[in-house]
Amino acid sequence: MRIDHIKTDRFSVGCLGRSGSRTIADFLSGYYSLYIEKAARIRFLYDFNTISKDEQDIVLKSLEENDKHLLSFIKSGFCLHHCFTQTTIEQFNKCDARIKIMVLRHPLERAKSGSDIKLEPDFHGMPCLSEVDFEEVDYVIDFNRLSEYTNDIKLGSYASDKAALETLNPKDIDADFFDIASNSKEWDPSDYEYDQEIEIYNDLMETKEHLPLDLWKSLARNITEINLPSMITGVRYRK
Repeated sequence: MRIDHIKTDRFSVGCLGRSGSRTIADFLSGYYSLYIEKAARIRFLYDFNTISKDEQDIVLKSLEENDKHLLSFIKSGFCLHHCFTQTTIEQFNKCDARIKIMVLRHPLERAKSGSDIKLEPDFHGMPCLSEVDFEEVDYVIDFNRLSEYTNDIKLGSYASDKAALETLNPKDIDADFFDIASNSKEWDPSDYEYDQEIEIYNDLMETKEHLPLDLWKSLARNITEINLPSMITGVRYRK
């Protein structure tokens, strides 16, 4: 089972698929709004999809003083942040973070969100909360209140993902990571048993401390390292 694990020098955040990891990634690092949008703008301005390989090399060489991540995104095209942050639940459990946070979404809502656009169930919906070591999780964030923690940034909704899957130019996709065909699967929440998953979710939402908003702001504004490329001043990339 996989989990999206965004790590900083002050805290780490775990998100299961369809639970807001893209929103948090962009809020903390500007991954999409700064990096990916800038790379897409440059690709558009230079007609990167249609020019020859030699012409592409000239464009990249003219930008070689930019940082390596931006050049990689210009060259590869759209690339989800998961290639930096996705890991196994086992590795998430083993991570010794100063403060460990988990975003929780109702299991059936998460499953429906993933299955509706045919995203693979082992990351986007099948039961897995029993595999997470919540004894080591300090706080939870209610997915339904996520916008309060991210200044209303909302990425990765069902509508936006469905539109993206339908409109993305294959040349704008990092084929090594975001292979739509191989990462798509017909499935339904009824394929799995969710009674225990819902029971665990309800218990956690009731008994686990919810991350205070003031603490979140204090933690987020003082990070200096994150396991995502960032154009935010003073925030460095570190695996």
